[in-house]
Amino acid sequence: MGMYAYLVGEDERQGGVKKALMALALLTVMGIVMAVMASPAHADTFKVTSNADSAEEGTTLRQAINAANTNSAVADTITFDLGESATIKLDNTLPVIIDGASLIIDGDQNQITVSGNDSVRVLEVSPGAQLDLKNLTVANGYSSGYGGGIYNSGTLNVSNSTFSGNSANTGGGINSNTNDPQTTTIENSTISSNSADFGGGVFNYNGLTTINSTTITSNTAPDGQGAGVASEGDTYTSTVVGNSIIAANSFTDVDFVGGSTNSFTSEGYNVIGDGNATSAFDTEDQTGVTEPGLGDLEYNGGPTKTHALLADSPAIDAGNTALSKDQRDVKRPQGDADDIGSFELVQNAAPEITGVAGSAIQSACLSNTTGRITLELSDADEDPLTLSATSSNTRLLPTSNVSFDGTGETRTAAISTVSGRTGSSTVEITVSDGQTSTKTTVTVKAGGNGRDTLTVTEGADLLLGQNGDDRLSGLGEDDVLCGSNGNDRLTGGGGSDTLDGGAGSDITDYSATQGDARTNIP
Repeated sequence: MGMYAYLVGEDERQGGVKKALMALALLTVMGIVMAVMASPAHADTFKVTSNADSAEEGTTLRQAINAANTNSAVADTITFDLGESATIKLDNTLPVIIDGASLIIDGDQNQITVSGNDSVRVLEVSPGAQLDLKNLTVANGYSSGYGGGIYNSGTLNVSNSTFSGNSANTGGGINSNTNDPQTTTIENSTISSNSADFGGGVFNYNGLTTINSTTITSNTAPDGQGAGVASEGDTYTSTVVGNSIIAANSFTDVDFVGGSTNSFTSEGYNVIGDGNATSAFDTEDQTGVTEPGLGDLEYNGGPTKTHALLADSPAIDAGNTALSKDQRDVKRPQGDADDIGSFELVQNAAPEITGVAGSAIQSACLSNTTGRITLELSDADEDPLTLSATSSNTRLLPTSNVSFDGTGETRTAAISTVSGRTGSSTVEITVSDGQTSTKTTVTVKAGGNGRDTLTVTEGADLLLGQNGDDRLSGLGEDDVLCGSNGNDRLTGGGGSDTLDGGAGSDITDYSATQGDARTNIP
């Protein structure tokens, strides 16, 4: 009995050890599984390679959004590899964005348009989700209800994008219906040529919508219904507008709708047309503007179409924004201050020409009838520069007798009169950068073979005495005096003058302190 009991006890002990080892192994496996499950998810980037709405090969935008929605624990990004310009035409509305960690859809610099094909809404953001839309065009969306381009009830951030040709009952371009803390932000964007019964461009209801450095124009809605922007609600609605253009919409630009009266807030520096909400804008705004000075909606650089500011636009140098660049990625400001809206006008600086009328003049007398002047050019915009000239007396000095040489900032002008002819001509030299130009003039006088006295008034001069004992007086500015043969007297006057006596015993009134240079003078 004792031996049996011993054997039984030993078996039980061995069985207990086995069970303990099995339990330990199970705990180890469970720990590994839990550790894997606890590992943080990683953000993904999905690249769209097909512009079809459904494709047998390649990745469509629809597929990319579906993939991002399944990875909603972390922020994801959708990019495009469709070439420099592509349009995605939708058969159905894209999947509703449900990514709570945020989804970025970025067209980058590729001129990507997503079109609702005049039949479906383009995008929708659900409550709790976030969409950051960048460098993209949303066009031709349609909804019989809310938001032809986008319907947002989550968090929507739109930047450097364009909404055009979208239509809906409410909010042709964008309809925002959010609850705190979810918001809609539109900055550095263009909302143009959209339509709705309420809020042709943007409709904001029951939440915060911020519009910054954006151009909203050419949208349509009935009178009093916010063709540009409509805002409905008092207690929970806030439509904040800063450094933006909301003008030239049909029929009214900014309106309270649905009986609300206080949901617009101005951050100043706006160009506003008309509507029942204009009283919400303050003294730092321009209101009642019917001509905002905008060009057509077209590509003006960058991946999306914009309305360029015309030269007479009241938006030029009248803004104030913290954004360092405009919708096209052009640096702000270009002038004395930021421009209002999504477009920063590059104000082309006129080129400058010095040398003919400045101390940098260098010249030479090449012959009895030819003088050469060195011109110093500059252009703040670093545009390519071209030179041209006209002559007021083509019998003495044909325009074709003015020739230019050199590249870059230093050029030379060789000016030749017709041999044997005397008289005076004004040569006008123009430097152009292709957009603007600057002119300067040189007075050219040519003597004959006798004793000539050539004198001009204040200005840059080229005096060609030719043969004979001549008296040449340049007076002011920087002059080129060519005595040639004979016993000449050369007087440059004020300015930095080049005095060349040529052959003979010549006399000069010479001032080194004024920068004069002389040659062939005994």
